[in-house]
Amino acid sequence: MDAKLNRTVVQVNPFLAPGDAIGNEVLTLDTLFRRWGYSTKIYALGAHPQMQPYAKNWTDYRPASGDLIFYHHSVGAEISTTLMKLKRPVLMLYHNITPAQYFADTNPLLMELCSKGREELRLLRPLVKLALADSEFSRQELNLLGYQQTDVLPIIIDFSRYEVPSNPTLVSKYNDGVPNILFVGRVAPNKRIQDLIKAVAVYQRCIDQRIRLFIVGTADGMEPYASRLYALIDRLKLNKVFFLPHADTRDLVTYYRIATLFVTMSEHEGFCVPLIESMHFGIPIIAFNSTAVPETLSGVGVLLDEKDPATVSEAMRLLIENNVLRDEIVAKQRERLKDFSNGMESAIGRLRAHLETFSIK
Repeated sequence: MDAKLNRTVVQVNPFLAPGDAIGNEVLTLDTLFRRWGYSTKIYALGAHPQMQPYAKNWTDYRPASGDLIFYHHSVGAEISTTLMKLKRPVLMLYHNITPAQYFADTNPLLMELCSKGREELRLLRPLVKLALADSEFSRQELNLLGYQQTDVLPIIIDFSRYEVPSNPTLVSKYNDGVPNILFVGRVAPNKRIQDLIKAVAVYQRCIDQRIRLFIVGTADGMEPYASRLYALIDRLKLNKVFFLPHADTRDLVTYYRIATLFVTMSEHEGFCVPLIESMHFGIPIIAFNSTAVPETLSGVGVLLDEKDPATVSEAMRLLIENNVLRDEIVAKQRERLKDFSNGMESAIGRLRAHLETFSIK
């Protein structure tokens, strides 16, 4: 009898949100596990209303003998406390944790949860029989903490979700030949959106005042930081800067399709899915050289070692005005995307083997 028939993969994540990279991966993994013959359940401490149909409340979890607990670790949570009390073997997928100090003057609670999450990495180690990480950057953190069995499982991206029509209103309004700079990600201090805004200000002042900046991502819990960004925009007398916190899949895809460049000055990334999304949509990338960003780019795009606004602005100008250079960068990014897709398929195969090893124990 197939051991999998008696096993249930129980995915656990602190919070499920629509459009979030981890939330998307939880649902994609759930589909894969079912396809491989496992029963599945998803638990969370909280879920956005759109995600509630997919998840049960973690406080209602009652362990069964056939459960394989698959824990997504990205922040401190009472989930870890419960797991330590249960003393059951755990498969962990580590999505990295933003250094707490980034949130000191923005969200003290999140600062505490990030600190707690890193401490929990140490406490969970005896329970974790396999520790997966989104990137080699994150895997090395686990190794330094003494985790013995580790592997890399890049964020699993279902590219079919992008196969939706564009929003014709956005296309009509913004696909007009004016350079559109795109940033996708949470409006949070570690993303250093202020550095991007300053670069756009230099571009508007010195090169082309028509340039637009689209910032697509939620600022929930980051309101003080967002307020500082608004004040900076006012102080610099910038125009055509758009904050878009509630873009659905169709709108997100549309912003990618009308973008001239994707630019991020983020100082901390455990992987950075928008880089892969930009490759998928054929958008040249400019990024700051930090944490897992160079690993995800793997030699493509434009990687900057400094964030001086004039330097970033000049890099933007080169990619906007030089079509030959732009095409070369996009072509190399397409090759990187193929490598990523092949690596993702290989990692999925290893994940299946890991689960089967657990199933027969």
